[in-house]
Amino acid sequence: MNRDNVYKVYEVVENTIKSKEDKDYYVFGFNSPSDKIIFYLQQRGYNVCGILDNNIKNQGKKYMGVPIDLPEKFLGKYNEKAIIFIQSIHYLQMSKQLIDMGYVENDNIIKTINFDKNIEETPSQGAIEEYLNKMREGFKIYKKHILDEKTLALVAPLNSIGDIYILCSYLTTYLSRCKEKKAFLFVKNETIKRITNMFQPFQNCQVDVVVATDSELESLSLLARYFQYNVRIMQPYCRDRLIHNYDGYKGITFFDQYRIGLLGLYNNTKIKGNNIDLKPAIPNFPKENRRVDSFFEEYNINPKKTIILSPYAYSLPLLDITFWEELSKELIDAGFDVVTNCGNSKEIPISGTNGVFFEFEDAVKILNRCKAFIACRNGLCELVSQSQCQKIHLYSDKHVGNLSAEEFYEDELFFKNTISFTLTTVNKDTVISEILAELY
Repeated sequence: MNRDNVYKVYEVVENTIKSKEDKDYYVFGFNSPSDKIIFYLQQRGYNVCGILDNNIKNQGKKYMGVPIDLPEKFLGKYNEKAIIFIQSIHYLQMSKQLIDMGYVENDNIIKTINFDKNIEETPSQGAIEEYLNKMREGFKIYKKHILDEKTLALVAPLNSIGDIYILCSYLTTYLSRCKEKKAFLFVKNETIKRITNMFQPFQNCQVDVVVATDSELESLSLLARYFQYNVRIMQPYCRDRLIHNYDGYKGITFFDQYRIGLLGLYNNTKIKGNNIDLKPAIPNFPKENRRVDSFFEEYNINPKKTIILSPYAYSLPLLDITFWEELSKELIDAGFDVVTNCGNSKEIPISGTNGVFFEFEDAVKILNRCKAFIACRNGLCELVSQSQCQKIHLYSDKHVGNLSAEEFYEDELFFKNTISFTLTTVNKDTVISEILAELY
């Protein structure tokens, strides 16, 4: 789930808890959107009574300190105080299950986001016409920017700052295999454009970055399905809807999906007779240090003792709030200046710490002066991958195919000076002790 959708969910949850006080909160579905709600509620002092899940494999477990079980086990006896948040494409079936138990939509049952898919088994004339209109829009956008066949249109429908960072890290190598000397890269928003421009100039090819609307990106992506050489989708999961089936299969990792699956860059790939270098390119960070100096002055922290926590993620699962609270207390007691990276008003600092904010362009230079960066694996991890401080990545114990999340999202080529831990229901104290040991 991308950042925008997470914010929509947070808004619904916030409005609900304001209007419905003294309630028993539940989430329906053991999924990534649900863990965002659990974290949001726990951090604001609300108890989450349970995770409703019909999958027998999950029943009896705990996640983020919250028990998982059948809806009937938690709510079989009608509880008028129950508030059940649902965030799933299966909302209709899930809500019906609760309605049959006596619960009421918009009173007990809260739909946090519309994931409904209007899928027609047999396309109607209207659906076909809409498809053709999208194709026409794609041609119109293409013609507006692309004046000849010597220019590539690269469509990057990426929400994550980490995803665009990975793509740009290998874009020079990818473009060196193309005969075209110019390309237009279409992206979703100004933030993604800013990160892309940190890698400018791309060698051997002029790349102009264009911010496009979701509708325009969708139209260009349709065009790419029929003109695959001139228009290319630069996101593995959008290019091939079935590619998720390969995640974790025979050791296939997230970085493999980009380097090999999308860009075709293997260890033995040759360009002009030479083996390519699969080391990621390093962006051009600003040389100006004034903003970096003012960062430590503004927050009154000692760079050599500063540890930045990054507990928020949007695509990946979050960690139990009590873990962060206990970790921060141990670090503070050990004499470190502990702060929480907060990108916006929805992200509040871990208890006992102050919130900090820095621009993407300053991230590496700030972290170079810090003691450590400790993150629930998120897109910021890619952005600061070249920083020189100690970096610690933390994962939940969920799996991706046959791989753990840690195995799937870590990469030796990409992350330097980095260690990682997987947090389970029983190893919290051990992980905290090992983190402290790494910092001494």
